[in-house]
Parts: sequence; C-alpha cells; structure tokens
Amino acid sequence: MIARAYLMRLVMIFAALLGEAVHAQELPAMYDVTGVRTDDVLNVRSGPGVGNPVIGSLNHDETRVEVTAIQGNWARFNLDEGVGWASLRFLERRADESVANAQGLRCSGTEPFWDLEIVPEETAQLRRLDTPLVDVFQIGALGRLPAEVEKYAMRGVGAAREIAVVITPGTCTDGMSDRIYGLDATVFVTGSQGPTYGGCCSLTD
Repeated sequence: MIARAYLMRLVMIFAALLGEAVHAQELPAMYDVTGVRTDDVLNVRSGPGVGNPVIGSLNHDETRVEVTAIQGNWARFNLDEGVGWASLRFLERRADESVANAQGLRCSGTEPFWDLEIVPEETAQLRRLDTPLVDVFQIGALGRLPAEVEKYAMRGVGAAREIAVVITPGTCTDGMSDRIYGLDATVFVTGSQGPTYGGCCSLTD
C-alpha cells in the first residue's frame, strides 16, 4: 500500500509538472478577471506574491488581459509602462485565444520606429513613424512552422511589396519601457529597399 501510494504521488507530481509545462508553452494568452465582487478590484502587485506592494488594479469585470508568464499561482502582464502580477485565482483563461489562433496582433519596434497591426487572413498595416505612408497588405493565416522551436509565420501581398512575419513565443522587451512582451517578431518586406524589422508583439481583439 505504501509503495502504491508513493507511486500515485509521483504520478500526480509528474502530471502537475507536465501540465505547467504545457500551460507555459501556450502563453501568451488572454484572461478575464473572475470571482471579484462588483464593489471591489483585483490588486496588481509588483511581483508574484502577496508580500509585494500593490502597484495598480484591474476592474472586477476586466476582460482580455494578456498574460505573458505564470509563476506558481501568479500571472504576469503588462500594466502601463511596466509589468504587474495578479493571482490566478481571480483570472480565467479565455478559450482559444493564444498565439496559435490569435484574432489580432500588434507588433512594434525601434531603429526605425515601426508599427504593424495584423488581422490574420484579412489585412496587415505597416507604419513607420518617420513617414506618413502606410503599407497595406492582404495577409494570410498564421501557421506554425515545422521546427523544434515554436515559431509561427504568415505572408501578405501589397500593391508593390510583399511581407512575411515570423513570430516566436518568448520574452521580448521593446527597449523603451519596462514592459515584457510574450512574442518576438521579425518582419521581412520585399521590393525596392525592402527592410527587415525586429520587435515585439502582443495579442489584440
């Protein structure tokens, strides 16, 4: 009986660890605040734990919080120009809203400053802040690449140029703030003087 109980305990521990690993691979993902009273807010702390100071809050009915990392029972997400942590007890993951089936993506970077708004299977709009011109592309679906490292890609066609976007889940910083994103992006633009951009992405509606 003791040996069987010990084996069952090992199986449960392994299952829990496997679940955490799979869960981590599915980030970033969208979450909604749940279980908070209508006259209350969800505290956001500077680190994962109640011993860390409160730096902000989420409304009791806040939706579409993009969680980029999980540590224990705490979730990390961007808040203003930095990051915050909130208890997973009060956050519920939205079904089918992760990078693999993103409804929208917004990517940006520096040197030069650029911004890319993507609606998969519809359009992608690329802007550079040093010019008023906006490149619009008809973009395809976001698909996973056949590689050991999790990567996703999509291609688009514009009036004069084409675009390819490669997105890799993982820690990404923009170099301008203390925000930590969950997606790294490389954007290739073909055609005359077609540049390559590097930056970070976040999930959008």
